[in-house]
Amino acid sequence: NVPLNTSNIIYYMDPSVTFIAFNNTHPNDPVFNMGLTTTFIHNVSMIGSSESNKFVIDTTNGFARRGIQLYGIDGFLLTNIEILVKVTNQNARSAICFDYNRISITLLYHAMNGKVINITASDYPAGYGLTQVQSGENIYFENLDGTGGNTLRMETGAGYQDGYVGNITANNVICRNGHAALSSS
Repeated sequence: NVPLNTSNIIYYMDPSVTFIAFNNTHPNDPVFNMGLTTTFIHNVSMIGSSESNKFVIDTTNGFARRGIQLYGIDGFLLTNIEILVKVTNQNARSAICFDYNRISITLLYHAMNGKVINITASDYPAGYGLTQVQSGENIYFENLDGTGGNTLRMETGAGYQDGYVGNITANNVICRNGHAALSSS
């Protein structure tokens, strides 16, 4: 579980880079957490340096069920990433999750003003998939390619009734052998 909680930083990843989850204390922890702090972080990018040869986040060993989880972050870019998974219905989680931080009874921080572009993930069962937006706003998705499950899933339910989803835009969302390219509830 790598916390990315510093503002105004760009992580450039070479296509030869593979991040592998290792010995997480809890398998629900993602490989990367972004914005899991008591204040917003701003302007954070994780960029694969090649559109055609993405860098990899590998969760197949079972130490993580998510590749990236976003919380209180204002201004972000995730691009040129492949997330490898090996899941069953019992341990499924989406590759990239958008959640919120409860700072106090009335204060929540979630991801906002960001872009998710050119991301691939596969082998998800119905109900899970490449992205799951439980709270977030002003987010643009483009060139999402998911095999199995739901490629772009938006919901404020599932125990997260305080979440807010608004102003989501998507272009070129593909679902192969799955449940749905776009799912909302």
